[in-house]
Amino acid sequence: MGSILYDKVLGNILHPPSPIPISGGWTLALLGIREGSGANSFATDGSISFEIDPSRMLITDYGAFARALTDQGQYDPKLFSARYETLEGRLIDLT
Repeated sequence: MGSILYDKVLGNILHPPSPIPISGGWTLALLGIREGSGANSFATDGSISFEIDPSRMLITDYGAFARALTDQGQYDPKLFSARYETLEGRLIDLT
């Protein structure tokens, strides 16, 4: 997921689940991506390369993540309300 979405999701969780080492028994990985850097960030066909953002990685257990989402206290329909931009450049208002 893009860095803005990653920050939005993890920023809205009051008590994020604890990370699990990549060699452990994880069942869920949330990986933030960013545009590639350097000379190889644009391919000859015009596509853009992406890379994993090491500062935005959560490797955990799916059950722990689901509990973190549901243990927010009370239902808030605006929890993920925001204005998002698609990869095609369109703006989508989820309010």
